[in-house]
Order: sequence, then structure tokens, then C-alpha cells
Amino acid sequence: MIHAAFMNFLEHRILQEGIVKEGNILKVDSFLNHQIDMGIMKEIAHEFQCRFKDCSFNKILTIESSGIAIATLLGYFHDVPIRLPIDGRIMYLYLVRICKLPTGC
Repeated sequence: MIHAAFMNFLEHRILQEGIVKEGNILKVDSFLNHQIDMGIMKEIAHEFQCRFKDCSFNKILTIESSGIAIATLLGYFHDVPIRLPIDGRIMYLYLVRICKLPTGC
């Protein structure tokens, strides 16, 4: 279950800094894409960890540049590689787990 406090915080950031472009496209470059707020990324990674705690996986694949930050944190917390397609090839990034987020969701 998504933590209400985090969702309120994220909604506030979107309302405060998000920009709606033509076609109702929401731009959140100031904290999720071009400039990454690591506190938000950590909370999103924690939420993903809670949602997928009963799933087994051995790698994370992202093809979207905005997915690299969250994929990196998830790979780190789950001690699995992330795969990024680059110019038709796959680059492996192996991440070593040093610490783990608490699992209590």
C-alpha cells in the first residue's frame, strides 16, 4: 500500500513544480528526470520494494532514460543487475548491496 504521507508529499511537489504541456503531458524534470531528487527516488524504490517483495527476479530492464535512476536504486536494494540497451547493445551494471531499506510497508 502506498504510504499516504509520501503520496501527499509527491502530489504537493507535482502541483508545485510540475508543468502541464500541450496534450496534458506532465513534465516533472525539476525533480524526477533532468534533476533527480534522491529522497523521492528512495521513497519510490521503497514502495516498489514493498509491492514486489513476494516476487522473485534476477534483473531489472529499463529502456527509458527516466527509468534509469529508479532501476539503479532497485537493483542496488535487491542486489541484481540492471540492463540498459545502448545503441542496440546491452550494458550490464552490477550493483553491490551495502545496506537494505526496511521492509515494513
